[in-house]
Amino acid sequence: MARLAAFRSAAHSPFRAAGMPHERPLKLFGAGALTCLLNPKLAVLHITLLPQFVQPEKGRVALQSAVLGLTQTTVGTLGNAAFVLTAGALAGFRARRPLPQRLHDWATGTLLAGFALRIATERSRAAVAWPRPAAGPGDPDPAAHRPVGVPHSQERQSGRDRARRPTVAHHGRADGMVFDGSIPGTYQQYMVPIFFRPYARDLAARLSARRPARVLETAAGTGAVTRELAAVLPGSTEIVATDLSAPMIEFAAAVPFSRTGRPVDFRPADALDLPFPDGSFDAVVCQFGAMFFPDRPRAFAEARRVLRPGGVLLFNVWDHIAANEFAATAASAVAALRPEDPPDFLSRVPYGYHDHVTISRDVAAGGFEAPRIETVDARSRAGAASDVAMAFCHGTPMRDEIESRPDLSLAEATDVVTNAVEERFGGPVEGAMRAHVVTAVR
Repeated sequence: MARLAAFRSAAHSPFRAAGMPHERPLKLFGAGALTCLLNPKLAVLHITLLPQFVQPEKGRVALQSAVLGLTQTTVGTLGNAAFVLTAGALAGFRARRPLPQRLHDWATGTLLAGFALRIATERSRAAVAWPRPAAGPGDPDPAAHRPVGVPHSQERQSGRDRARRPTVAHHGRADGMVFDGSIPGTYQQYMVPIFFRPYARDLAARLSARRPARVLETAAGTGAVTRELAAVLPGSTEIVATDLSAPMIEFAAAVPFSRTGRPVDFRPADALDLPFPDGSFDAVVCQFGAMFFPDRPRAFAEARRVLRPGGVLLFNVWDHIAANEFAATAASAVAALRPEDPPDFLSRVPYGYHDHVTISRDVAAGGFEAPRIETVDARSRAGAASDVAMAFCHGTPMRDEIESRPDLSLAEATDVVTNAVEERFGGPVEGAMRAHVVTAVR
C-alpha cells in the first residue's frame, strides 16, 4: 500500500505543479500503453524485421507472423510496465528524500561536464597530432585533393609512394589486389561502357525473367549490373548491392541512377562472409567478380546459404584472354616492356578463371548441383585506342603492377598500349569479347 501511495503521489505531482486536473494512475498507464501499441514505428518494425524470422516451409505464414507480433507486443508491454512502476517508485522515493536527489543531480552534472571536457580535449589533440605521410623527394603535398576520375597520369602521387602502400587481402581481391585511389572513377568511366555494359544487360535480362522479390549482388564494383537490374526489375523487387572494397561501393552509391530513381541498398560486405540471414534472397548475382574471390567454393557456399529454396546464383567470368582481343593486345604490349618480369595481372586474375571443369567443381563444392555454363560472345567498342589503354592501365590493379616495376612509368605503358590497340584495330576501335555465364539453382 505504501508503494501504491508513493506511485500515485509521483504520478499526480507533475499535474499539481502545472495546475492540471488529477488523473488516475491506471488511466495514465492505459493511455501510455495504447500510445505505444498504436505507434507507427511498431508497425514498421513488424513489417521490416519480423518477416526475416518467418519460415514458409514450417507452416502458415500468417500464423507465424501473428505469433511473432504478439510475442513482441507482450514483451514490450511487460517491459514498459516494469519501467513505469520502477520510475514511479523512484520518483516517490526522491520526493520524500530531497538529499539523495541533490546528490544525484550534482553527480550527473559533474559526469556530463567531464565527458564534455574529455571530448573537447581529444578533438584538440587529434587536430594537432593527426599523422601526415612523409613526403619523399619529388613527392607532392599528401593533402592535395584530386577529383574522382582524374587519370593517374595527372594524379599528384608518385609511383614509389604507391609501391610503398600495403596491398592487403581485406580489400577482398585475390593476391592482395586493391581497387582504390582513382581506380573506381576510371573504372566507371572506361571499363564499364567498353567492357562491362553488354554483359551487365545480359545478366539483368536473365534475372528479370525469373521475377525475383529480393536480389543480392556481390562484388558490385561501381554498380554496372546494379543499374541494369534497377532498370528492368519490378519496382517491388528489393536490390542489395555489396562489395568488399569500400571505395568501389561508395562510388557506386554516389553515381546517380540515370534511368530510375528507385532505391538500392548499397553496403560493403564480404562475399565470403555475407551479413545476411539464411534463405533471405531469391537470387544472388555477380558480374566478373568470382575471379577475384580468394576462396571461390566458400563464396559459392555463402551465396547458397542466403538463397531461398529454388533461388538462383547467376554470375559471369571472362573466357581465356586470347578470346578477348583488347585485353590480349594490352597484356602483350605491357609484357613486352619488361619481358623478364612482365605485369601479368590481366591474364592471371580477371582472365584466369575460365575453365568449365574448374568452375563446375568450385560451384559443386559450394553445395550446388551441376551448374549450367553458357558462352556469350559480344563486341567491345571504344571511341579511341587511348580509351582502351586508360581502361586497363589506369582502371585496374594492373596499374600497381606497372608502377611497382623499376624504370617503368605508367605514362610509358599507357602510350605503348594505345599504339598497339590503334595499330591493330584503328579508331574508333572494336574488338571481340567472350565470357561464360554460370547459372546454379539451390
